Amino acid sequence: MEIKDELVRMIASIAEIPETEVQEHVALRELGVDSLMALELVAMVEKRFKIEIPEEEIAQVRTLADILKLIHARGVVASK
Repeated sequence: MEIKDELVRMIASIAEIPETEVQEHVALRELGVDSLMALELVAMVEKRFKIEIPEEEIAQVRTLADILKLIHARGVVASK
Protein backbone atom coordinates (compact mmCIF):
# COMPACT_ATOMS: atom_id res chain seq x y z
CA MET A 1 0.00 0.00 0.00
CA GLU A 2 1.26 3.48 -0.84
CA ILE A 3 2.09 5.92 1.94
CA LYS A 4 -0.39 8.43 0.55
CA ASP A 5 -3.18 5.83 0.61
CA GLU A 6 -2.45 4.98 4.23
CA LEU A 7 -2.49 8.64 5.18
CA VAL A 8 -5.80 9.15 3.40
CA ARG A 9 -7.27 6.29 5.44
CA MET A 10 -5.89 7.72 8.68
CA ILE A 11 -7.23 11.21 8.00
CA ALA A 12 -10.63 9.91 6.91
CA SER A 13 -10.85 7.76 10.02
CA ILE A 14 -9.96 10.60 12.39
CA ALA A 15 -12.22 13.14 10.65
CA GLU A 16 -14.98 10.54 10.19
CA ILE A 17 -15.37 11.39 6.51
CA PRO A 18 -15.25 9.33 3.31
CA GLU A 19 -11.73 8.72 1.96
CA THR A 20 -12.78 10.35 -1.32
CA GLU A 21 -13.03 13.73 0.47
CA VAL A 22 -9.36 13.68 1.48
CA GLN A 23 -7.35 15.53 -1.14
CA GLU A 24 -3.61 16.19 -1.10
CA HIS A 25 -3.75 19.99 -0.99
CA VAL A 26 -6.95 20.57 0.99
CA ALA A 27 -6.34 21.90 4.51
CA LEU A 28 -6.90 19.31 7.21
CA ARG A 29 -8.93 21.91 9.09
CA GLU A 30 -11.31 22.14 6.11
CA LEU A 31 -11.80 18.38 6.42
CA GLY A 32 -12.87 18.79 10.04
CA VAL A 33 -9.54 17.90 11.65
CA ASP A 34 -9.14 20.05 14.76
CA SER A 35 -5.94 20.48 16.78
CA LEU A 36 -6.57 17.45 19.00
CA MET A 37 -7.33 15.27 16.00
CA ALA A 38 -4.14 16.53 14.35
CA LEU A 39 -2.10 15.41 17.37
CA GLU A 40 -3.78 12.01 17.18
CA LEU A 41 -2.92 11.84 13.47
CA VAL A 42 0.72 12.72 14.15
CA ALA A 43 0.91 10.01 16.82
CA MET A 44 -0.51 7.48 14.35
CA VAL A 45 1.97 8.55 11.65
CA GLU A 46 4.93 8.37 14.03
CA LYS A 47 3.95 4.91 15.22
CA ARG A 48 3.11 3.51 11.77
CA PHE A 49 6.22 4.79 10.00
CA LYS A 50 8.56 4.56 13.01
CA ILE A 51 9.57 8.21 12.81
CA GLU A 52 9.59 11.16 15.18
CA ILE A 53 8.21 14.53 14.15
CA PRO A 54 9.43 17.49 16.26
CA GLU A 55 6.77 19.82 17.68
CA GLU A 56 7.98 22.78 15.62
CA GLU A 57 7.39 20.77 12.43
CA ILE A 58 3.98 19.54 13.58
CA ALA A 59 2.81 23.16 13.74
CA GLN A 60 3.60 23.53 10.03
CA VAL A 61 1.42 20.60 8.94
CA ARG A 62 -1.67 21.86 7.17
CA THR A 63 -2.36 19.32 4.41
CA LEU A 64 -1.85 15.72 3.40
CA ALA A 65 0.97 16.96 1.15
CA ASP A 66 2.73 18.45 4.20
CA ILE A 67 2.57 15.13 6.04
CA LEU A 68 3.95 13.30 3.00
CA LYS A 69 6.90 15.73 2.86
CA LEU A 70 7.69 15.12 6.54
CA ILE A 71 7.61 11.36 6.07
CA HIS A 72 9.78 11.44 2.94
CA ALA A 73 12.24 13.84 4.63
CA ARG A 74 12.86 11.10 7.19
CA GLY A 75 13.81 8.59 4.53
CA VAL A 76 10.54 6.66 4.37
CA VAL A 77 9.87 5.97 0.70
CA ALA A 78 7.33 3.14 0.75
CA SER A 79 4.97 1.36 3.05
CA LYS A 80 5.78 -2.12 4.21
